[in-house]
Amino acid sequence: MKKLIKTMIVEDERIILDDLLAIIDWKAEGFDIVATAPNGKIGLRQYELYQPELILSDIRMPLVNGLTMMKSIKLKNPSIHFLILSAFDEFDYAKDAIRLGAEDYILKTEISQEYLHEKLQTIYNKMNHETDTAITAFEKKLVDYISTPMIHCIDDLNEVFETIAAFHTPALFEQIYELSCDTVYQQFTHLGVPDKFKKPELSAYADLKEWLYKCLKDLEEIDNLVFKKQYPPIIINAHEYIYHHYMEPDLKLQTIANHVGLSSGRLSVLFKKETGRTVNDAITDTRIQKAKELLSSGRYKVYEVSELVGYKTSQYFSTIFFHQTGQYPNQYRKGLDQ
Repeated sequence: MKKLIKTMIVEDERIILDDLLAIIDWKAEGFDIVATAPNGKIGLRQYELYQPELILSDIRMPLVNGLTMMKSIKLKNPSIHFLILSAFDEFDYAKDAIRLGAEDYILKTEISQEYLHEKLQTIYNKMNHETDTAITAFEKKLVDYISTPMIHCIDDLNEVFETIAAFHTPALFEQIYELSCDTVYQQFTHLGVPDKFKKPELSAYADLKEWLYKCLKDLEEIDNLVFKKQYPPIIINAHEYIYHHYMEPDLKLQTIANHVGLSSGRLSVLFKKETGRTVNDAITDTRIQKAKELLSSGRYKVYEVSELVGYKTSQYFSTIFFHQTGQYPNQYRKGLDQ
């Protein structure tokens, strides 16, 4: 079944409005007519009540014309889509509407089933593509955010939601809500505690962000408990030292061994036995994970990320990053933006 796009028609000529409603099967085309209005003044009121995603609007109407209504609604919701209804002698107005961001215009004298079908399908495909792209970008950032619960803050979560900021609609919220619940559940399952997950009843993005941030803190606490049950105190001590000092270029096995009170040889053997990887592996893994977070934020250039995670040259950092991830830092960042 096609996903329906909430649609409003604003037209002051009743015969044209009736013709538009009857000439085509709107739901079969993917559009749900949630409201109609005889002028821009009532159109503004209906927009607030029904929050349509697409508005078909005449240009010249009494009280408030289509262009004025369009400007007002665009200020509140820049992502809303408009399809303009225009008479032949109103072409200059139609061009003004296109400049304001209308998708296209329909000449009233050319309205037919085939003509309307073609226009609507073009808009339907474009709107779905925009939404799918936004959801994909949100999913990538959310998975990265949830799967690395340490170091994050509420500002990082706000950045995740910025990827869908221009597409806030009730229909999109349902998709984002379900995606968020699935992502969090998978992480609780990954940590071996799926029963800790409780699906919330939410209806607003602010509440969803608050819930996700709470989940992140719960995941961080569970992650720490799992880690501490799995390894002896001296290994935990070494890991914590790496976590707090990974940004230091001279961090090495001997420094960590001195901190935990073992010889470098003894720590090396014990660390490998308990974790299955070397101390240097742990340093590199920590640095690369933090580098991913910094690259994902979009705030830093590659050479800045290199310095922030403890590498003396960006060339060496890029080589290590490629070895660990199969991508160079710039490729990784571009992938997140697509």
